[in-house]
Amino acid sequence: MRRVLDLGSGGGIDCFLAAKKVGPGGRVIGLDMTPDMIKLARRNAKKMGLTNVDFRFGEMEEMPLPDASVDVIISNCVINLSPDKDAVFGEAFRVLKPGGRMSVSDMVLEGDLPALLRESANAWSCCRISLCPLPRAAVRKDRCPHRARRPRDAQNPTASGSA
Repeated sequence: MRRVLDLGSGGGIDCFLAAKKVGPGGRVIGLDMTPDMIKLARRNAKKMGLTNVDFRFGEMEEMPLPDASVDVIISNCVINLSPDKDAVFGEAFRVLKPGGRMSVSDMVLEGDLPALLRESANAWSCCRISLCPLPRAAVRKDRCPHRARRPRDAQNPTASGSA
């Protein structure tokens, strides 16, 4: 039986995709630190009729799982939010079975961060530049992979979506 762990599972979308991959004989565990997201994910799983998905309350830095209990860990843009990334990776390797794999999609900083971004907690927690509360001029569009998919916005209704 293949077991998958999703760090920062939120409403469960990545868990639901993984549940289809592992099939009825596999198991997917979603881990989230917010009770509201756990409740939402459980409701969503019930609506979808998924029985091979389980959502647990907990933090990435102290995963509520036994040693060597999962085959694969997935994580989509949450490890960067942890104040103790060493603990996250230590826990990940603790819960992975020997030969297990980890697939992470996250943001990494290469180079210096401009002061305007460095001083904004909102900017640190923003996963999409189109949702960033900072002025557009503060973010270099040639360095942002999301910029090309920027939706139209109220400040510039003529924006084409490809700045």
